[in-house]
Amino acid sequence: MTGAPVYYKGLVFVGMSGGEFGARGSMSAYNASDGRLAWRFYTCPVPGDIGGATWSGTEWMTCGATVWSYPAIDTTTDTMYFTTSNADPWTGRGPGSNLFSSSMVALDTKTGMYRWHYQMVHHDIWDYDCPSPPMMFDTVVGGVVRHGVAEACKTGWVYMLDRDTGQPLLSIPEKKVPQNKQQNTWPTQPTPTGDAFATQCADKKLFSGKAPDGKPYKVGCIFTPFDTTQFVALAPGALGGTNWPPMSFNPQTNLTYVCSGNMQAALKAVPSAQTVHVGGQGLVGVQFALGKAKGIAAFTGNFTAINVATNKIAWRKDWAQMCSNGSFTTAGGLVFTGEPSGLYHAYNALTGEDLWSQKLEAGVNAPGVTYSVNGKQYVMIFAGGGTYFGTNHGDAVYAFALG
Repeated sequence: MTGAPVYYKGLVFVGMSGGEFGARGSMSAYNASDGRLAWRFYTCPVPGDIGGATWSGTEWMTCGATVWSYPAIDTTTDTMYFTTSNADPWTGRGPGSNLFSSSMVALDTKTGMYRWHYQMVHHDIWDYDCPSPPMMFDTVVGGVVRHGVAEACKTGWVYMLDRDTGQPLLSIPEKKVPQNKQQNTWPTQPTPTGDAFATQCADKKLFSGKAPDGKPYKVGCIFTPFDTTQFVALAPGALGGTNWPPMSFNPQTNLTYVCSGNMQAALKAVPSAQTVHVGGQGLVGVQFALGKAKGIAAFTGNFTAINVATNKIAWRKDWAQMCSNGSFTTAGGLVFTGEPSGLYHAYNALTGEDLWSQKLEAGVNAPGVTYSVNGKQYVMIFAGGGTYFGTNHGDAVYAFALG
């Protein structure tokens, strides 16, 4: 389990992870007093249930669609919102949209009953799921106050939905995408109105050489399909867009703040004859490759402020590595975030001006917190580095006073 548990009204909620190990995803509620299971919602429904017909055969049994992070809870309606991972294995599945993989799901907190869902990626073969926690907010759209819930995804888009109905706050048209019969790709994909915050096309210079199979790369963009015949380079890659870092929202600026990466990678499907699950053993269903070219970075990052009323970028910071820690923002007009290099920033939440920074002993890969003691406000951050990003590891907690 990779998501923190959440307590609410006598229940503790936690999701099941392990999608690439043949898990069947779920969200569970336990009685806080004695640990008894109160309810469980499976994110890969059986035939006959809502969404059950979107899987082929018995794929729902080892489907993935797991829950990486913790849910958001609307206390006025007793509704929880959580997002799910990609379907597993990535390739070789039969026809179907594969609900509720790569989706946001809304449930009644008391009973676990289904309220609504929205699928960000249909029949996902690219690992374009949305593993960060959902973010609730209120904003004015078209002169009307709307209750929203948002998610930044690996696709490089923020998906903003009405948290009462699950319908898009702004238009998210279904657009036709390239197809591949071998992989049973879905004919359309949701494409949010507004700006993408991450790179969505691979650089041909980065993939100008030969792929690991000795053939040339095919270079494409988001939703370019691939199969067992050739490596296809695309962006975002599996660690591109937004992964686990949480967003934050400032009602004074009407901006949400998004951590992301710009990974480019090439994928080639593994023949379906080899994609047989063995319990407890990992299975992805693809081969990976990274391009090589002098002077071109295969992986950079951004910290981006996006207006929730328009889904347009207000300002952006470009980093040499992935933004992997998330952010928090204050009523005093600040937003805090950190780099894998260990540099911790306080930006002007409205303009993006870098007002203060401090070099810590290790990379910042977790969001900070703020609190007050005797009327004095503090900011606290853990700097521990990470396996994927940052040049050194550490074990330090820092607290800074706001003067």
